[in-house]
Amino acid sequence: MSSNYRPVNREPYSEVHCYLFSWLETDLRLDQDDIQLGRLLEIGFLFSVHHRKFFRDTNLKCDVDEILNLHGNDPEKLLLIYYVGHGYVTSGRMTLANGLVTRYKL
Repeated sequence: MSSNYRPVNREPYSEVHCYLFSWLETDLRLDQDDIQLGRLLEIGFLFSVHHRKFFRDTNLKCDVDEILNLHGNDPEKLLLIYYVGHGYVTSGRMTLANGLVTRYKL
């Protein structure tokens, strides 16, 4: 499936992948946001959408590195990673909060 999204005067990307990250264990109740955004990107923009839900002890950096290796090295592919949740910046680094007590640094 090819997406038509690309700046004017450029050919469409050969592939567009969007990864939606969220937590399995959370008190934020963002499942509907994840589903609605995924549908919009799939239907409205013809993106390939991948939902990833993580356990509290998941090494997010390893998962992001894996995704970058799969889709991030080709200028003809567009890769979007969207975090469905809350976070904050400490010491110049993004920290993702799962809505419970545990926080994860990228």
